[in-house]
Amino acid sequence: MACRARACRFIHRPLGIAILIVVVIRFVNRQFSTLPPFPACMSSQERFVAHASEVLLYTLLFVLPLVGWGMLCAARYPIVLFGSLHLSPILPHSVMLYGKSRSG
Repeated sequence: MACRARACRFIHRPLGIAILIVVVIRFVNRQFSTLPPFPACMSSQERFVAHASEVLLYTLLFVLPLVGWGMLCAARYPIVLFGSLHLSPILPHSVMLYGKSRSG
């Protein structure tokens, strides 16, 4: 069972960073491309909800990998992407910060 958890961690961390990279690329692409207009039959409330849900989705997709990265940095866990390729820390080592991030 411990071996399985270790394997999941080795997949989970690079996958989170890959998601972060894809979200940044998608967001930049989204800023420089034109969108099709909303259908004429959509009410203003539906347009607001569609826009708000898109903003929330992009926010979560961007923030969640950063929170995980920061939490691991605070605990001084290395984030190994592949082989000897490590990510640099984005937060200083802090047991209190790590404990706070773990408690939610």
